[in-house]
Amino acid sequence: ECLNEHLRVLRKLGSDDVEMSQSVLILGNSYQELGEFDTAKHHLSEALRMMIAIHGPNHLDVALALFRLGICLCETNHYEESLDKFQECLRIRIMLLGNRDVECANTYESIGIVQQKMERHEDSVHSFERALAIKKTSLDDDDEDFGVLMHFIGNSLFALKKYINALSYFEDSTERKKMHYGINDEEYAMAVVDKAATYVKLGDETRAMESYHDAIESGGLPSDSWELGIAHKYLGGFFFNKNMFDASFESYNVAIRIFEWCIDNGQVSTLKYDDIVQCYTHLLELEDDRSGPISESRGTICYKLANCYVEVNRHEDAVLMYREAIMIQSQIFGADHLSVANSLHNLGNCYRDVGDFDKSADCLSKSLSLSTAAFGDDHEDVADTCHCLAVTMTSRCELDDAIPLFERALAVRRKKLVGQDTNIASSLYNLAVVFQMKGQWNNAMRYCKEALKIQRLSLGDDNPV
Repeated sequence: ECLNEHLRVLRKLGSDDVEMSQSVLILGNSYQELGEFDTAKHHLSEALRMMIAIHGPNHLDVALALFRLGICLCETNHYEESLDKFQECLRIRIMLLGNRDVECANTYESIGIVQQKMERHEDSVHSFERALAIKKTSLDDDDEDFGVLMHFIGNSLFALKKYINALSYFEDSTERKKMHYGINDEEYAMAVVDKAATYVKLGDETRAMESYHDAIESGGLPSDSWELGIAHKYLGGFFFNKNMFDASFESYNVAIRIFEWCIDNGQVSTLKYDDIVQCYTHLLELEDDRSGPISESRGTICYKLANCYVEVNRHEDAVLMYREAIMIQSQIFGADHLSVANSLHNLGNCYRDVGDFDKSADCLSKSLSLSTAAFGDDHEDVADTCHCLAVTMTSRCELDDAIPLFERALAVRRKKLVGQDTNIASSLYNLAVVFQMKGQWNNAMRYCKEALKIQRLSLGDDNPV
């Protein structure tokens, strides 16, 4: 707020362009530090334009503006543009400062970070090593920058499967970070985790276990970080192989609690589900010894493992797990329990994904009966199962059966969901598809227009939906 007011005063007083450009640059930096990257890009681009107009293209102020803009573009995943800005910054700095200046090293490092994000790991290693070579001639050997750079190089070498070389950098990085930050710092703990992962790749199970244990004990990893879950998962596997089943069970459960938190908060890519699958698979083996083949906890594990299989497109495995979950839930709670309804719902969707529409319809119909008996007609879960059953009926080309199910789901969703919810739009869109298939174009157009209106309000015009 102060900077914005400062700029307004400068403009009112007619201050010179140099002072204005510096103030705009500082304002852009401030927005960037706040994480308001679109606003930051606007101001940094303006500062760059002003500085080129004042100084020409080859000036250190221009290089600084390019550098800050490159960071901002990288943070918003505009990697090609970011790389262009850093490379132009590097050209100017080498020309004016020589290629041994620390500012050039910082630019090489930033270029390496962007290349790493673009998975151009050979290039990133080269850029990081250039930065490292310059800093070795300019900084004290115990400078904290070396630990950070060595960690970056280790990560790129790991991605290139050059594990022995990566390990050397990780070991150096962990020692330096330990000296600078202490063992309770996240920087140190993350380096230890990456070192542990490299030991795993090299087949050194003992050192991998020791490193993961050190990372956990350091307390440096955030309690909700995926890396902490990985550390506990690996310890679970180590204890399992050593027949230390109680310790293994505890470690796997801690890992899963962390993983599930990450899933619930949208912090998981599809690739990471393999880690969760491994935990649940081992927990199933442990559960047999602890509680036997029929237990509530085993039923829960089967259900959650099936959900994970769906996420990684292992639908046949998911079907087996859902069926086992239903068998266990039915024996423990009774065949009309809601847990059975939920499993039948997911199993029905899974059968549809593999093209078995008859079994899909059968599971979803049973789930709908159970949900309706438990909640009545006017409930969101009932609406969801109606909708899924209608989708299956559409896939079977049983359009006259699909329409009333979609309409039933739509009626409940209009009543229960607040505002312009995308689930309402989904019901509308599917009704439009069914009427289009029946050749009833006016009805199809009416539903499609309403769905489009909701999607625009909910998601914006640029969304692919």
